[in-house]
Amino acid sequence: MRVIDLVLETLIFIFPSYVANATPLIATKLLNKQTPIDRGKLFIDNRRILGNGKTIEGSLTGIAMGTLCSIILQYLQLHSFRGGVIMSIGAILGDLLGSFIKRRLNIPRGKPLPILDQLSFLLTAEAMYWLLIGSLPMYILLISVVITLILHPLSNVIAYILGLKQVPW
Repeated sequence: MRVIDLVLETLIFIFPSYVANATPLIATKLLNKQTPIDRGKLFIDNRRILGNGKTIEGSLTGIAMGTLCSIILQYLQLHSFRGGVIMSIGAILGDLLGSFIKRRLNIPRGKPLPILDQLSFLLTAEAMYWLLIGSLPMYILLISVVITLILHPLSNVIAYILGLKQVPW
């Protein structure tokens, strides 16, 4: 297989997780209601569990749009519906996990934690896929990490320029 074919296969595979991960940012700008998932509750360390940035509306919209993406990819015979839905849910759970870890480390909302910020959504999605569907080829794992380490920061800068984010990371 040519390198370009491997990259395209990887992009198609991770696309539902990317859609799910990006949608909450857009959804929170469009929706008037933003309900924090943790409802303001504190963890045993007296810090917010997730913070105001992780909302019910954003998470549900992310999963819904990732699922819609999965339907389209299934129709085009490029991805399994089940796999895409699992990747979408995994992406949202990975983003929530990243936020939980950052709160435990006392990193405020909007402040960067390199690598975790870029990869938590992707690696959690891929881990869920591996657990619930089956193993992934190593090249998909490696290429997806490289792609994400490039695309994630770039997409954040674009979102910042468009006024969707308050910070460029």
